[in-house]
Order: sequence, then structure tokens, then C-alpha cells
Amino acid sequence: MRKDFFKRTLSLGLISVMASSLMLAGCGEGGEDGGEDKPTSALSYEENSYELPALYTNTTMKYECHDPSIFKDPKSGKYYVFGSHMAQGSSSDLLTWKPLGVQGYGNSSIYGVLTEGLEEPFKWAGYNDSDCYGGYAIWAPDIVYNENYVWEDGTKGAYMMYYSTSSTYCRSVIGFAVSKNVESGYKHVDTLIYSGFTKFEAFDRKSEVNKLVTNTNVLEVWGTTDIADINQKYFQGADYNTNQFPNAIDPSVFFDKDGRMWMTYGSWSGGLWIIELDPATGMTIHDEEQSTDVNNYTDKYFGKRLVYGLGVSGEGPYIRYDENTGYYWLFASVGWLGADGGYSMRMFRSENPDGPYYDAAGQMATSMKGKDNEGIGVKVMGGYHLPSLYKGYLSTGHNSFLVEDGKYYLFYHTRFEDLGERHQMRIHQMFANKDGWLCALPFQYQGEEISETGYDKDTLDGIYHVLDHGIDINTTAKKSEAYVFDSNGMIALESDLDTILGEWSVEEGTPYMTYTLNDVEYKGVFCKMVDEAGNNVMVFTALSNQNNSMWGVMYLGNE
Repeated sequence: MRKDFFKRTLSLGLISVMASSLMLAGCGEGGEDGGEDKPTSALSYEENSYELPALYTNTTMKYECHDPSIFKDPKSGKYYVFGSHMAQGSSSDLLTWKPLGVQGYGNSSIYGVLTEGLEEPFKWAGYNDSDCYGGYAIWAPDIVYNENYVWEDGTKGAYMMYYSTSSTYCRSVIGFAVSKNVESGYKHVDTLIYSGFTKFEAFDRKSEVNKLVTNTNVLEVWGTTDIADINQKYFQGADYNTNQFPNAIDPSVFFDKDGRMWMTYGSWSGGLWIIELDPATGMTIHDEEQSTDVNNYTDKYFGKRLVYGLGVSGEGPYIRYDENTGYYWLFASVGWLGADGGYSMRMFRSENPDGPYYDAAGQMATSMKGKDNEGIGVKVMGGYHLPSLYKGYLSTGHNSFLVEDGKYYLFYHTRFEDLGERHQMRIHQMFANKDGWLCALPFQYQGEEISETGYDKDTLDGIYHVLDHGIDINTTAKKSEAYVFDSNGMIALESDLDTILGEWSVEEGTPYMTYTLNDVEYKGVFCKMVDEAGNNVMVFTALSNQNNSMWGVMYLGNE
């Protein structure tokens, strides 16, 4: 038992976290007043200081990949991430990553020479054009292996990469390419979804791209040559209706439990959408169903809106099915991706691939709630700063999600306090709580294993640095506060042991924990792991039915 660890000085460069030693009373015994007003323990001020190394650079990962999309090759078992701006990397163990091929917009890439390999989508957006004038914009690719894809020679099976090229906040296009080799040789097949088109001729002021809808495939999908025949809601006056319809970026492809193939995509104010794909061709299937109901908005060209929309932020949708929980898990990011933009990840789940999706509060993902929908969706995490992090994380977002052998891994990019727009990739393991909601561990994955049979109760009580992610879009890093979780199941601030704020418990023989803090109940798990500065820690991760995630970190020292 670590009774002497309740009073510590955690030296973290400029950070000093003070805690008090708490010598617990015998089981069932109260304090002087019977334990009604404070934890049933007596205070001791015995010092026990130890050093925690400051996290000047991450000790386990320094790989940069913006908007990382995870892919595990079913043939080799090797892991890959593909990101925006032509970043791609590989790993054999999820721990060590190395760049794959040409990084950035070089003369050649996994597509070959870019101006040749992506000539068709570049005619609409993405090369020497508007916001990317003088360069390129190829964003958020996602790869799947599709055993049903049929090549021209009749053979089957292809690595399929779906990607977007973009030039403005709304003029973009999604296309796809195929290869028989996961690491190279992708050949563009076709463009699928366009956005930012106009009702009449309108030319981009820099690139002279004609944005008229007839320069897209919209009329072809509708089976007409007359602009008057298509849905007039695509336009606000003569311009593209960004309030109702998406920016065609951030595609992500998945197979449902019945083998059907889907693509979710979209960005910013028009919401996040889903459309079915033909496994044999990779092309979109444009259903005839039409609905203007806000919670079931369907359109022949764009598909079905799943999340957000109507003028608020949201991008980077990602869906995967998990047979253990029986849910399709949908992740998205809200806020703005810059270091000061408050990027944060939100989570929903559904029993059907095309929804409806719900959050832990029971709200539909298409619900509208205030500016930027900050109350819709479980906030998995936003910017945060825990005691052993030298720099806090900012604008954590645009994630992907790996389900493997009953385990869950969250991939995302983060920026840092005082380091501008520099970014790196991070991976956090996730675990399901007693209600089947997924909770992310506070620190980067380093091969930790949760104890399925739980932990001894007397190894769990102590001082936890508790961080509440809230539900807001936070532009500065949230910081933790020290709480005492005592052996009798009570919770108090370390700085105010006279006031009981809640209680906690752990289910015997399991890692499941429940606690109530300020009258809000949280359900999660305990797990022992190593933080990003190399410290042994006991952590908990939990969430409430109010959509906020809560982390707790107890530093174990050199035990």
C-alpha cells in the first residue's frame, strides 16, 4: 500500500504539484466527526518527494501526420497512416512509425506525378488554385482493401484510396484511385462528389475555374441536361448553398456488418454525409429517396446528412463497426483546426450504418444546439494539459479509429502550447465502460494492457489529477485539479478535505469504476499505464450522460 504517497512534490521543470499525505483510518472507521463532512482519514504531513521528468519531446512518437487515417493491411498485417498534404507512414506495432515514400507535395507520390495522376480532380480544385494558389491541396485520404473490386481484366481485389482536392471553403471534389500495392501505384479512377458549384457561370478570380454546375457530374446523376431540373436548394441565389450542403472533403470508407460499402464525408457548415458505394466499381450509389426532414435529410446527389449542418462547424467524419458492442461508432471534429481554434473530437453511435446516430445524452447527431453544436456529441477530448506534460495539447482532432482483436485505438493529430502550428500524431487506447460507451485513456498508447480482473482496491485510492474535458470548444488547454479518492469511497479536493464532493467505487473483479462528482455520475475504467514522460501512473477514464469525458491520473513514483 502507498500510504506515504499522499503527500508529494511533483517537480516538473516550472511545474510543482503539491499533495498531502493521507493516512487512512481502519476500514469502516470515521474521522472525529464520524466521517460525515470529510474523508474518513487522518491527515499526516510526512514528506515524500520524487522527480518526474519534464516532457520536452515526446518519448514514444515524433511522427507528423495531419488528419491521420489508420489502415491495417489484411495481407501483411502492417499498419499504415495516410494524411493530408501527402503524409504517409507505416508501423509494425503501433509504437514506432516511419515515413512512407515521398512526404509532402513532391514531383512524384503514391499517385505518380501529381499533375498527371490527379489531372481530372485538379480541373475543379486543388492545384494552383485560389486558396492553394501556387501549390496543391490534397486532403484526408482514406484507404480500404476491397476484395470485390473488379479490374478491367476481370480479376478482383484492390487497395482503394478515397481523397479530396480542395481550393476554397466550399469548392472541392472527392475522387478515388486504386492499386494492387498498398504503398504505391495508385491510379485515379473517377471523381464522385463535387461541391461549391454555381447556378450561373462564375470564375475563380485566381485560377479562372468555371464553377458552373454543368462542369460537375451533378446533372449526370440527376439524368438531365437542364439546370432547371435539379434541386434548387443547392443554391442560395446563384451561389452554392453551404448552409444545407457539404464541402466535399474528408472521405472515409467502411464496410458494414452485412458487407455493404459506404462513404462518409463532408466538412463545415453543410454537415457530414453518408452515401453507399458499389463494391464492384467503387462508385457512388445515388438513391432516389428524398427528404427535407432535419433529422433524415436525404438528397439524390449527396446522400444522407448524418451529423451537424445548418451553418455550424463539423468535419472529418469516421465510422467503424464493432461487433463486441454491436454499434457503429461515428467520430467527428468540431471547432477550427488551428492551434487557437479549439478543435475537438466528438463521438456518436448507432445500430445502423446510416443512422440515426446518438450521443450519451440521447441526442441525435443532427440535432441543433447553439453555436457550433458544442453540446452535441460526446466530447472525447479537446485541448488539455496534465501535470507531467511539458507542453499542453491543443486542437486535438480529425481522428480515425481502429478496432482490432477486441481493442480500440484512437488516432488523431494535435498541436501544442506555444509551438504555433507544429503538429504530431497521437494514438490513445480506448475501453468500453459498463454502458458500452468508449472512453479514451489520458496518455499515448505504449502497449499497456488493462487488467480484466481489475485492481486491488488499496492500489486505487490516492490523489488523482482530474481533468474534465467539458462539452465546450476550448481554445486553451484545460488543466487538471488534485482530488483525493479515499479508501472509503469518498472524494474531496486535495485543497479542501473538509468538503465531500462525491463518492467512487470499483466493481470487484473488473476494471469498471463509477463515481459521482458534484451530483453527476461518471462510468469508466481504471488502467495502469506509463505516461509520455515515462512515469508509472494509475489512470481512470470515464464519461457522463452529459457528454463530457473525465480523466484522472495518479502518479505512482518509483514503486
